[in-house]
Amino acid sequence: MRTRLGRSWRAVPGPVRASAEVVVAAVRGYVEDECTTYAAAIAYYAIFSIIPLGLITLSVFGLFADRQAIVDWVFEQVPLRETEDVRANVEEIVRRAQQFSPASLGFGLVFLTWASSGIFGAVRNGLNATAHAKVSRPFWRGKLIDILLVMVVGALVALSVAATAMARVVVARVDGAAPFPMDRALMTEIVGLVLAPVVTFTMFLVLYRVTPAARPAWRDALAGAALATLLFELAKNLVAVVIAQSSFSRDTAIYAGFGTALAFLLWMYVNGSILLFGAEFGRALRRRREARAAAGAPAPELLAAWSGHTGSELSQH
Repeated sequence: MRTRLGRSWRAVPGPVRASAEVVVAAVRGYVEDECTTYAAAIAYYAIFSIIPLGLITLSVFGLFADRQAIVDWVFEQVPLRETEDVRANVEEIVRRAQQFSPASLGFGLVFLTWASSGIFGAVRNGLNATAHAKVSRPFWRGKLIDILLVMVVGALVALSVAATAMARVVVARVDGAAPFPMDRALMTEIVGLVLAPVVTFTMFLVLYRVTPAARPAWRDALAGAALATLLFELAKNLVAVVIAQSSFSRDTAIYAGFGTALAFLLWMYVNGSILLFGAEFGRALRRRREARAAAGAPAPELLAAWSGHTGSELSQH
């Protein structure tokens, strides 16, 4: 039986076999490095860090972005049920966030940036575990990196919101100049579907390259970010369906306000798991190259989808 399976496995095309073996190695690394625990820590810190930072972020965006563009961006990034009641609640949150005074914003930005760096500290610990970093940064240097990551991610989010608002303007002008009628809502949604993965990919790439003490090679970080972005976009739609069908989102009389917190924790746990799995995938690629180089074996094929090298044996984690 095992001999037959071995022959069948060797008959699989090399690039497909190599990709599958790297994924298996990444799954093994994810389990052995206890990434589920680190993903839970990321979700725990997120419930205390991201919500206040999100309010400040929405307030800052309100200074230069259209309210409708901000609301649309929230629905693009967070798996919410897009009903009239939910959209009205989001619009109300955005409206109130825009009413913060400049002085409150200035103080809040300083305080909440420091507080929200806790989630990036959890991310840093998780990525250090996946990288098997033998040395760690001093506390203040690590905290400085956490704060810088808050600013970088905030800038990327601001760029995403600004691009979404700009897309609405461009679509409106193109519609006015086009010789045939266009569906503005559909065109804006298509632009958003293109922009969202680009911003997500950039975020993952920055986290993989900057956060861990042992930085991965660019091609490993790029491969991990590409896989993480794909998984994130798939999970965003899947989690939205799960939340819509779950009891804690429908039985409001039982769960009351806890339903929103549970949904948020679930979403952040999934995000943390995807982030760490992408890092494990990049590490599996690196270990595969190192194993082939140590064995002196030539790379007979190109694994174009991921790293540029393949082989027939799975490197041991």
